[in-house]
Amino acid sequence: MTEARALRALFPSWILAMEAVNKSPRTVEGDTASLELFARWLEDNDHPVDPDEITARLLRTWIVELVDTRSASTDRTRWNGLRSFFAWAAEEHERARELLVVGKGNRERIVVFVARTARAFDRYLRMRARSKYAEGPWLWISGKDGKALTTNAVQQMMKRRGAAAGVPELHTHMFRHGFADAWLASGGNEGDLMELAGWRSRQMLARYGAGNRARRAREAYQGRSPMDNLG
Repeated sequence: MTEARALRALFPSWILAMEAVNKSPRTVEGDTASLELFARWLEDNDHPVDPDEITARLLRTWIVELVDTRSASTDRTRWNGLRSFFAWAAEEHERARELLVVGKGNRERIVVFVARTARAFDRYLRMRARSKYAEGPWLWISGKDGKALTTNAVQQMMKRRGAAAGVPELHTHMFRHGFADAWLASGGNEGDLMELAGWRSRQMLARYGAGNRARRAREAYQGRSPMDNLG
């Protein structure tokens, strides 16, 4: 029987969030009890316990089953508890798009990313929490022995994924080159790009933005040529 660890792992953060906005102890207790009952129902019926996989249909099914065994007021309490939790979870999901990272020279900076990346990262954290190596100090761990992923391990993983996708010799810097090119091609500011990428020198901007500079210049020319404005 699957344990609802993925859902329950969010309980402490949710309780803190309710207490932070001065929800009454009774409300906190009632909403937490509702979520615990729902998690237990998912577990007992072998339903998905990953919050990303819990559908509205599952929620409705649970509420319908409650109607047959509890009073209408209890049903409303349970429903309000779940609605409160999933609204909070969705809001937190949108906020969690920044990370503090330490780069070369022990320089700290904030890295931002899109919702799709946030969902993937969030899913990894929940999967990691279910690992037998979850108590380890490293964020990125090997599923074989729980040790930290080394630079070489990441490089090898990238090569395997690249080969599977038909991109031979894929490496991480290709993503930085691609991001820089896409940013500049869409009209992004060079200063913003340097800040986002963590570059102090414009030499890095020239290096990573050089790959498709000629193509971007030709595209920029279209519609901007002085000849197009002649009468």
